[in-house]
Amino acid sequence: MSGLPKGWVATTMGDCFLEVRNGTTATQNTEKKGFPVSRIETIQNRQFDLNRIRHIENITSDSIESFRYQFGDIAFSHINSYEHVGKTALYKGQPEILVHGMNLLRIRLGHNEIDPDFAFLFMQTQYFREEVRQRVGHAVNQVSINQKNLAEVPFVIAPLNEQHRIVAKLEELLAKVDASQKRLAKIPVILKRFRQAVLAAACSGRLTADWRDEKKAGEWNWATLSNQDISIQTGPFGSALHKHDYVSNGVPLINPMHIREGQIHPNANQSVSENKLKELTRYLLFPGDIVLGRRGEMGRAAVVQVPGLLCGTGSLILRATSKNIVPEFLCLLLRSPLTCAFLEEGSVGSTMTNLNQQIVGALEFPIVGSDEQQEIVRRVESYFTLANQLEARYLKAQYHVDKLTQSILAKAFRGELVPQDPNDEPASALLERIRTQGDDSIPPKMKKELSDTTVPKKRRTRNIAPPPLPVVATFDVKSLNVHARKIYRHMKRNREYSKDEIAVPLILSTSEWNSAIRELKESGAVVQNGDKRGARYTRN
Repeated sequence: MSGLPKGWVATTMGDCFLEVRNGTTATQNTEKKGFPVSRIETIQNRQFDLNRIRHIENITSDSIESFRYQFGDIAFSHINSYEHVGKTALYKGQPEILVHGMNLLRIRLGHNEIDPDFAFLFMQTQYFREEVRQRVGHAVNQVSINQKNLAEVPFVIAPLNEQHRIVAKLEELLAKVDASQKRLAKIPVILKRFRQAVLAAACSGRLTADWRDEKKAGEWNWATLSNQDISIQTGPFGSALHKHDYVSNGVPLINPMHIREGQIHPNANQSVSENKLKELTRYLLFPGDIVLGRRGEMGRAAVVQVPGLLCGTGSLILRATSKNIVPEFLCLLLRSPLTCAFLEEGSVGSTMTNLNQQIVGALEFPIVGSDEQQEIVRRVESYFTLANQLEARYLKAQYHVDKLTQSILAKAFRGELVPQDPNDEPASALLERIRTQGDDSIPPKMKKELSDTTVPKKRRTRNIAPPPLPVVATFDVKSLNVHARKIYRHMKRNREYSKDEIAVPLILSTSEWNSAIRELKESGAVVQNGDKRGARYTRN
């Protein structure tokens, strides 16, 4: 195919895979009785997750042979969310018997002209997944692609020896990427532990032990919150505030879901009107108040920074009534690991744990001067700033590593990852043998029925309008977007190209293609001939 590396050929899934079938509908069980069977959840991170399989007990030996995976088979998720449709896993022989279950397609090459790993890795490209998504049907909360549309998804074949070289190189590089991702995944856990350790040290007195030595301050004494200059108030009961009272862009309610990492994040859709506020004025929050979640996860607390917020039914208000208590320090105490453990142990409720004023009031609070409280807050904020900087660097690194896989795959299937060997048998010969094997696999009776009712695709003709006279381009190539530049430089003058003859070798998704070709046509760099489905493109 024009534009692909020498010796490669562009084709479709239907040409490459001789068998695509649905799985068994036999009843599955979670008691591990019988034989392991795949399901949608089994495909995780491009692999079969054996912790997410089920089993089938009442199945005949003939059905097992019919539905079991063979080495090199690919499980394809054809019914899923839009994001996850097209997920795949390659069967490498473990477990020894794995039955193909419902809601997945089992795709089998049925020949030795394509390396199963090569086919599987091509299916991981963004280009392939986009082509699948363009052919799905939509239903409530999910999409699906039928076998007819799947057969039309573009596919590429390289010479067989080159396939093996590509697979070996990709396995080497992607293993390094996976190792990097695993190392990066440890960082959020480490940062969480670091923040928790800082809070534990801050609220036990260890963080400022040197400060007390320098200031010759005494050791801490402790007393319960109820014996301190702190008022504790529960948010409005459910009878005072119902969901039908919620409006958009009113006075924001602060419930536990709106408190994250010591910060308040209001939701404009969970607020009340000014009229409803008049009934709930005693629950208004003021700057310096601490709002504490009393349901679900313990320790969600934040200092109120701005007026105009309302305590929700799932929260409590803590308010310092003396200048001797620094609100930010009180908030740190409420978020510390020891406090969380105390509140979890004391919380009540069978379906959802809850806190009340009595439980919170029993929490011990250190009797310590406001100067030391402020020093603790300053040190904690300093350590947290460092943790936030590290987290920002982690997120940036994760973004680049996540992009790296697709960059490597794109390079591989443009033929740029490994050297070519002119002595390799061209892929066109492989495709011809695949088609021959496909014809041989069709029973004679079916062949006759097909010949009576269908026309082979390769005999169909396309009416193409005569190309226009060449036009000299008067635009600046550098002004085009990156994908448009790739297409323009890929095309040769006085030649017509289909979309697949350009998008496949350049590994462009449908959205990238549509944007780029639109820009090229508007600039006069490319002329389109024919309608949308049969369009051909010529470079000026």
